[in-house]
Amino acid sequence: PCAIKRKDLKRILAGCVKKSKFNNSYVEMIQTRGMSPTFDRDPRKSKPRFLAFAIPFGWILDPKKFDVGIDLAISKIKRISPESVDPRVKNYHWGDFTQGIFEAKDKNYETVILLDYDGNVTEGPGFNVFAVKDKVLITPDRGVLAGVSRKTVLEMAEHLGINTSVRSLSVEELLEADEVFLSSSGGGVIPIIRVNETIFGNGASGPISVQLNETYWAWTTLEKYRDPIDYEP
Repeated sequence: PCAIKRKDLKRILAGCVKKSKFNNSYVEMIQTRGMSPTFDRDPRKSKPRFLAFAIPFGWILDPKKFDVGIDLAISKIKRISPESVDPRVKNYHWGDFTQGIFEAKDKNYETVILLDYDGNVTEGPGFNVFAVKDKVLITPDRGVLAGVSRKTVLEMAEHLGINTSVRSLSVEELLEADEVFLSSSGGGVIPIIRVNETIFGNGASGPISVQLNETYWAWTTLEKYRDPIDYEP
C-alpha cells in the first residue's frame, strides 16, 4: 500500500484546494491497487496509485428540500454482504446502490436505503442512516461505511447529551422511529419525513434532527476543525 504521513496528506489536500481556487469545494482521495507494469493478472504485482483532487462542492440531495425533509424508499435490492465487499472502507462498488436508485426514482422517491439479508438497515448511496426513538439515536453497526459525518453525529450527540446506540436496526424498528435522518459530507444532517408509506413527525423535520443539523454547520465554523488555505500565489 501507499504510505503517506498525515502532515504530507494535509499538505497535498491543501494544495489541491489552492490550485483549484475553489472557496467551496469537495476534496477527494482515491487509493487504487493500480496495475502490473507487465499486465500480469496477479494482483500482488500491481503498483498502487494515490490520487487527490478538488471539485466544486455538490449536495448529495436537493438542499432546497432539507428544511421540509426528504423521502426515501427501502429497496428490494439487498446490500452486498460484508464478507464479499467490506463497506467500512469507502469503495466504488455501487452495483446494488445503483439498482436501488433506479427503483426509488421509478417510484418518485428522492433516494433509497438497502437492507441486509437479515432484514436490517444498512445504508444508502453516499450516506449513513440514523433513527431516533425515545430520544435515543440508533445507527447500524454492521454492513455500513464508517463515515466521517456519521462519526461527527455521534460526537455531536455526546456533546449535546443525547444518548446513542450503535447496533443492528431492523426495518420494523426504523419504521416505528420518532425521527429518521441521514448523515453525509455532501449535506451534513439530512432530515427524512417519509420512508416508504410511513410519515414521521406529521411530515415535519424532527427536533433532534434539526438540532443536530444546526450544530453540524455551526461546528464547521470553529477554528479547531478548519485548516486555512492561502490562495495567494
